[in-house]
Amino acid sequence: MNPTMAATLIGAGGAALGALLAYLAARRRGRVMASRAADALGAIASGRRDIQPEGAPVEGPLAEFAPVLDAVRVRLAALEARVDALLNEQRSILRAIDGGVLMLDTEQRILSMNRAAEWMLALPESQARGRLLQEVGRHADLNRFVADAFASGDREAAEIVLKGDPERRVRATAVQMSERSGRGVALLLVLNDITQLRRLESVRTDFAANVSHELRTPITNIKGYIETLLESPLDDREQATAFLKTVQRNADRLGAIVEDMLMLTQLERPDSTEHLQTEPCAVRPVVEAAEQELEAEARAKSMTVLSEVPDGLNADINPQLVQMAVNNLLANAIRYSPAGRRIWIGAARIKADDGRAFVDLFVRDEGPGIAPEHLARVFERFYRVDKARSRAQGGTGLGLAIVKHIAHLHGGRVDVESEPGRGSVFRLLLPDSEPTER
Repeated sequence: MNPTMAATLIGAGGAALGALLAYLAARRRGRVMASRAADALGAIASGRRDIQPEGAPVEGPLAEFAPVLDAVRVRLAALEARVDALLNEQRSILRAIDGGVLMLDTEQRILSMNRAAEWMLALPESQARGRLLQEVGRHADLNRFVADAFASGDREAAEIVLKGDPERRVRATAVQMSERSGRGVALLLVLNDITQLRRLESVRTDFAANVSHELRTPITNIKGYIETLLESPLDDREQATAFLKTVQRNADRLGAIVEDMLMLTQLERPDSTEHLQTEPCAVRPVVEAAEQELEAEARAKSMTVLSEVPDGLNADINPQLVQMAVNNLLANAIRYSPAGRRIWIGAARIKADDGRAFVDLFVRDEGPGIAPEHLARVFERFYRVDKARSRAQGGTGLGLAIVKHIAHLHGGRVDVESEPGRGSVFRLLLPDSEPTER
C-alpha cells in the first residue's frame, strides 16, 4: 500500500469515527433531553407548576421543547385556578342553600354533603364522607327512597320522614348523574325540610275546623229558635220573650267570637309590634278598670274580687291592650269558679334570670283547677279543658290566646299554675318601666 492510499484510508477512518462519535453524542444528548422533558411533563401532570425545563437546546430539532413545556405548564396552571374557583363557588352555593344536599356514589356511599344535610342527619360531613348512607342513621324512608331512585334511573320526588329528636318531615328529590355512555355514576339528593310548613297547615286546618264548629253552634241555635217562633202562636208573649232572649244570647256569643277572631288576627300580624304604642303607665288603674267592667258578673255569682296591686307600680304597656288581657283573665276566673268564691288580682315587680325587670300581674281563683296534661295547651286558640262546660258558660275559646299574644307583643310572656281541686293562677309578665339594674 502506497503512502498516499494509506493516508486516504486513515483520513476516511478518522472521519467515520468522528461521525460515529458525533452520532453517539447526539443520541445521548437526545436521550437526556427526552428524559428531562418526560420528567417535566410528569411533574406538571402530578400538580407541580414551578417546573422549568433545564438544559434545553437552543438549536436543533429539540429546540422547540422548552417553549412547549412552558406553554403546557401555564395552561394547566390556568385550568387548575379555574377549577379551584368553580369548586369554591360550588361550596359557597351549597353552604347557602337551606335544603340538604348530598352526593352518593353507586354503592350509596356519601361523597359530599352541605351543612343543612349535616344538620338534618345530625352528623358532620367529616364523619359521614365515605360511609354508606344506611350507616349514618336509621332513616328507613330515606334509604328506601334512595334505593328506588337508583333503580328507576330517573328523577324521583317524595315526602319522607327522618326519624330523630325532633322528627322531621322532608321533601326529597333525587337526580341520577350519568356519564356520556348513560351509565349512572352518582346520585344527587336534595332534602327540603317542610316540618314547619306541615305544622302550619295542620294549625290552619284545625283553626278552620274549630271556627266552623264554634260559629255553627250559635247560628244553629238562632235558626232553630226563630223557626220555632215562626211556627208558634204569636199571642204567647212569655214563650216568645224567652225564645228571643235565647236568640239574643247566641247572637251576642256569635258577635263575641267574631270580635275575638278579628282581635287575634290583628295581634298576629307581622307588623303589629312595629305599630304598638306603649308608655309608662300605672298598673293599678288598668286593673281597676277591668274590675269595674266585670263587677256585675262577679256580683251575680256572689263572688268577691280582692285587689292586691300596690300604688306606684308602673309598666311600659299599651293600657287598652293590657286591660283587655286582664278582662279575659278575670272573666275566665268568674266564669269557671263556683258561686260565692273569691278571686285575687295582684301585681309585683320581679327580676328575670337575664336581669330584666318585669311586672308580674296575676289572677288567682278558687275554681276546679286544671289537670297537668292540659296546662301546656290552655293558651291555644279554641282549646278547652272541658268543652261542654266552656260552651255552657259562653266562652269563645279565644280569650287566653289573646292574652298570650298581648304579652308577646309587649315582649313579655304568660304562665299558669294549677292543680285539680285547688284553683289556678294565671300570670301576665310585662316589661317594667323602671330602668334595669346592672
